[in-house]
Amino acid sequence: MKITKQQMLQVYVPLTCLGLLYLITRLTALTTLPITSYEATWIHWAQIVAQYPSDWLIADNGGQQPLFTWLTAVSLNIFPDPLAAGRWVSVLAGLASLTGLYLIGRDAFNWIVGLLAALIYSVVPFIFFDDWLALPDGLLLAFDIWALRWAMHIARKTKPTARAFKVLGLLMGAALLTHVRALFLFPILALIFYIWNTHQRSGFWKQIGTCVGIVCAMNLPVLLNTTSYESDRLRYERGISSGEGVREAAQFLAKEAAAFHKKTGVPLPVLLPMNSGNPAEGITVYLWNNPNVRFVPVFWWPKSSRMIPSGLRFSHRTSIHQTSPVMRRETTLLDYAHFIFPDTDYSREKFLQKNPRFKQAWIYQKPEPGESIVIFKNHPDK
Repeated sequence: MKITKQQMLQVYVPLTCLGLLYLITRLTALTTLPITSYEATWIHWAQIVAQYPSDWLIADNGGQQPLFTWLTAVSLNIFPDPLAAGRWVSVLAGLASLTGLYLIGRDAFNWIVGLLAALIYSVVPFIFFDDWLALPDGLLLAFDIWALRWAMHIARKTKPTARAFKVLGLLMGAALLTHVRALFLFPILALIFYIWNTHQRSGFWKQIGTCVGIVCAMNLPVLLNTTSYESDRLRYERGISSGEGVREAAQFLAKEAAAFHKKTGVPLPVLLPMNSGNPAEGITVYLWNNPNVRFVPVFWWPKSSRMIPSGLRFSHRTSIHQTSPVMRRETTLLDYAHFIFPDTDYSREKFLQKNPRFKQAWIYQKPEPGESIVIFKNHPDK
């Protein structure tokens, strides 16, 4: 049926306005909210992937699906602000969700229902944060919505069946690569096929087999990557804290590093605790590509109370999430090193008692003193 110019105006003008409303509400003050602990981990994984492609399954090593980190790694090459790069992926995923909801409503009922569905999506506060934060939830929702749409195409015979099953397999595979919660989508799709008696059609089981085969093939690298560290999960759980003050701490260290590099000609060593999340990992996100900074994960602390190793050389890793490459470096490299104190039960008083050469160099006060961001500096001459 040929669509008239008036009908196009009735549909596409309101839809365009909704799209603009969505982008305005999501992009206004996109990076105003401080980076959250979970965002810090996801974005840092993406930074590792962008710089070290061989670590493309770094998120899987931490017990998470990797697709969001891959997309954020691409986005990092576009946006200079890493927080904006991560959140833009979620914004675009939300735009895909909005479009998918409109199309489902239009196909199932009419264009007015589709517009209402898209409008409701744009203004629901819970969805707003899914579309705003640099987390995989919004991306998963987008793939779920589009998978539902193509399942409806199959059930209602509105698309060529063989092609529709292949597209559905790609969408389901991408959803599973985004988050394991995508498994909850599979029974819903099965219910749709059951209601429309799709399973009784000729060739259905062969086509569904092709669909499942695509899902398995897309997720095969993740399934084969069996490396998973309980310590990673433990560090992740214990690293939860507010992102307030993280950017300010990164700005302080950037100034310190610039002055140190100008004076000595070498990067400033910044000691990182093995706690995923804020404050340390959020700061890492902002300084990851800063040539004046050399990050040193202190994987020996607090098991060993000494922050500076006693030997002439120590083992150095690039990131708290990477077990290789490991380099041997001179311990004198850690002279004047700065240490980002983690969110931990290990008290600062005990830390200073065991490491008397460290002095407080900077603090971001919070209402709860124990949650303040504190940076200590090593003074080897004291």
